[in-house]
Amino acid sequence: MGKKQGLNNLTKGFQRELTQSELSRGYLFISKDKEVIELLKEGFNVFIDKVQLKNKKLDNSGRTVLGKQILSKFKDNRVKITLKNNSISIN
Repeated sequence: MGKKQGLNNLTKGFQRELTQSELSRGYLFISKDKEVIELLKEGFNVFIDKVQLKNKKLDNSGRTVLGKQILSKFKDNRVKITLKNNSISIN
């Protein structure tokens, strides 16, 4: 992966399908890009529809825990992830 490729993808927003592992464990993979991890290491907010989850953190694998119930609300297991001002928007 090229330098800042993960950061550029996140700021533009991208769609992907949730994996069975993510759905069964209740976590969401964001990115393993070093720039993204450095930007979000202090904590970030997650906006899902009209719900705000505060002070989420990325683990060493580039994922954050959101919960099974929240992730199960997405139809067809597809999400769009966008990074704006140290906040992640998920639709």
